[in-house]
Amino acid sequence: MRRENSSFKTSFVSYEGSKLYNNDYYGCAELDKLACYVVADGIGIGDVESESAKVAVQAAISAFHERPSMKKRALKRYIRAAHKALLENRGRKSLRASITVVVTNYQKLRYAWAGNARFYLYRAGRLITQSQDHSLSVQMVKRGQLEVDKVAKHEERANLARYAGQPGKLTPQASKKIKLNNGDIFTVLTRGVWECCDTGDILAALDGAENDPQLAVEGLERLILDPSPEEIDNYTAAVVFVDKTYIDPNKGKKLKKFLLIAIPVLIILIAIIIVLVILHNRNQAKRREMGSAYQNAIVFVESDNFIRAVDELDISVRLP
Repeated sequence: MRRENSSFKTSFVSYEGSKLYNNDYYGCAELDKLACYVVADGIGIGDVESESAKVAVQAAISAFHERPSMKKRALKRYIRAAHKALLENRGRKSLRASITVVVTNYQKLRYAWAGNARFYLYRAGRLITQSQDHSLSVQMVKRGQLEVDKVAKHEERANLARYAGQPGKLTPQASKKIKLNNGDIFTVLTRGVWECCDTGDILAALDGAENDPQLAVEGLERLILDPSPEEIDNYTAAVVFVDKTYIDPNKGKKLKKFLLIAIPVLIILIAIIIVLVILHNRNQAKRREMGSAYQNAIVFVESDNFIRAVDELDISVRLP
């Protein structure tokens, strides 16, 4: 019902550019309650054909199908599945890839990533959020050693600290849940796109698409090709237009049920806290009174007034 009662329009482009092979890969799975979008950028040396991106995406989508979820640990599990698949299938070749996974329940979304395949979310003509590359270039930006608009051409932009297929364990990064609004646009794309198109260029292409994701990816492709560069890397971009998010018809009923349970529990908790505070204050007052009686007794003993000292001690002993 969620998928049928929402409208998410999707299109993508993936091309080898001026290379002999396209080592990017994109995949998606749109289920009734959840949808998953995955893009991967194969990491290789030279113009050599690699199955890295395809293996990574298929493994992540398969893991999603097995246990669909948009919990943070679930998205990390999907990326770790891609990581495991690359390590198991490497043979004589080193299979490595940057990967980004996006999962939505047609109301909210969460994304996770390892490497420099990027996620962007645009809303009302503004960039709301984006993933941060796990590259040395971005580390330099955070340390104030490099301006953010220089990352796309910086020599260390592909020097990655995290990526699927790396030696040992992989610790992906995952975002918090983000509430979607009607009219939002999100995109996942590989390095071949963001090296050529800054966030403003991407927004211009999306705004000029007349709410058509196919026109949007064609606009992104023109941004890459129109300057007629001598060398064009593999590029992949998937664009999702959120025309209508899912509205839960039982939302009011669920809220009412929650309040019917929560309000009595809250009242009981408040009553318990009040009683505990009163008992604590009484106990503290009695402790102060006991301490004062002992101090008075000491004073009377020092002045040889033992009768009054006994009276004070008798008072303190009788105090609970």
